[in-house]
Amino acid sequence: MKDYILEEKIRKAVYLRGNTYYIRIQVDHKRINHSLNVPKRAGRAAAEQSAIDLYRSSPVKLLNGASPKLSALYDMYRQAFPDRNRDYLLDVKRSIDYLIEEFGDMPVADITTSHVTRFRAALLKRTRTLHTGAKLPISGHRINGIMRVLRAVFHQAEREQIIPKHSNPFDDFPKTKVMKKMPRSFGPKDFAAYRQKAVEIFGEDYALMLDLYLLSGMRDEEWTKVKWEWVNWEKEILILPPEFTKTGWERVIPLVSKAAEALKALKRRGFESPVPFSSSEVSHRWRKLRNGCTRGGVKHEGTGIPGKFHNLRKTVITRLKIFGLHPDFIDILVGHVPNGTSATHYTDYEAALPVVRTALEKLSTEFFSSEKDTDEAH
Repeated sequence: MKDYILEEKIRKAVYLRGNTYYIRIQVDHKRINHSLNVPKRAGRAAAEQSAIDLYRSSPVKLLNGASPKLSALYDMYRQAFPDRNRDYLLDVKRSIDYLIEEFGDMPVADITTSHVTRFRAALLKRTRTLHTGAKLPISGHRINGIMRVLRAVFHQAEREQIIPKHSNPFDDFPKTKVMKKMPRSFGPKDFAAYRQKAVEIFGEDYALMLDLYLLSGMRDEEWTKVKWEWVNWEKEILILPPEFTKTGWERVIPLVSKAAEALKALKRRGFESPVPFSSSEVSHRWRKLRNGCTRGGVKHEGTGIPGKFHNLRKTVITRLKIFGLHPDFIDILVGHVPNGTSATHYTDYEAALPVVRTALEKLSTEFFSSEKDTDEAH
């Protein structure tokens, strides 16, 4: 008799959302949201029968397993994306821990948009402790980053049917106002100060690697995969095979004189590759460099905010636009997908290499002319 009553409750709890039927039911103070994977065209009767069959075959899955706790989200995400950057997975764990600290280890399906609003308000009141012991509020950039990470985690929960589709509570969250904007590119003085600090902390080798990042516009994970045989010393170009690029296309990077000098210096030092570090190690070294610059009073002019490693890549794009290089050539150089048929199918990039090389030489002159003047003075 009890099963019959429960089955009737299950029938009444079936509802249509979009083009798929779901079930929502309250049993023993537990709210259940479960996708039945029954399309609209199959009809309500088929959806009700699917819910009954699901309960009869696996009542534990329907009643107790439909909504795991928040603490299970990290393992779920890590198993789904085992190749994710270690720093990003650490951000995922911290963001989930913040959520658990605020609401406890509650079922994932019970998180609603009202919880998200309260969670954001709680983040605005949190503080972080500096190395000096001073406490400052969490920045707007950091809060927005936490919300973006949790949105990605809950999207994965949707894909694994932990919560119904199109029910992510972190979608359309109100962004926190950012008072100070992180500088998007380095100036010549900023880069020179950072480079000098890099020599003091890590030595000349790491400074030469920074030169390569600045004069190529390549991503950090791309440089960590580069092999010496990809360098054509006669033509002074670097060829990235398509299987190692984000777009899946072969990339040709012109090596200006300063970049070629840096590569030759690194090769003389006996490195197995130009950047013999993993992507996470590159990021770790930059954080150490940025912290050293902050303690030493080295900051961006005008804003007073320490720069990000990705700002080196943005510096290349910004400067090439200022120099008047065509946007299609910039996209192909830095590994973005160009817009339009003419850019994708009709542009002869190899014929345009001299123009791209000239623009990169201007960049090199702007950022390293003061260094050359200093050497001549000595």
